[in-house]
Amino acid sequence: MTAPCTVTRFRVVTVFDIASTDGDPLPAHPCQAIATSSECGHRLLPRLLDVARGEGITVRQAAPGLGAAHGACVTAEHAIALVSGMSDDQRAKTLCHELGHALLAHTSPAARRTGGGGLRPPGPGG
Repeated sequence: MTAPCTVTRFRVVTVFDIASTDGDPLPAHPCQAIATSSECGHRLLPRLLDVARGEGITVRQAAPGLGAAHGACVTAEHAIALVSGMSDDQRAKTLCHELGHALLAHTSPAARRTGGGGLRPPGPGG
């Protein structure tokens, strides 16, 4: 005879309603692009590009059109797209952010459903 087990279930409920808050409205886009090109950004950018190359990731320029995003990790193509026209500091910041997605296997919900992962090929046994 097997022992009874308890199954815990959760249901989806609304836990926050913006209409129930007061105060000043939030800014439309709280983050501003970095407009400067400092020596640090100028030196960091080629090093980040080397990291991407070493991981087999192509970094390419993209035309503006990613909405508020400055870049995108394109998992299926092993690529990172950076919006053209950004300062060196913004490009370095965005590339670092997108490399994080690529190397830590952050993917879209659709990719997770189909077994997609980060840009690294599966290792032995995986």
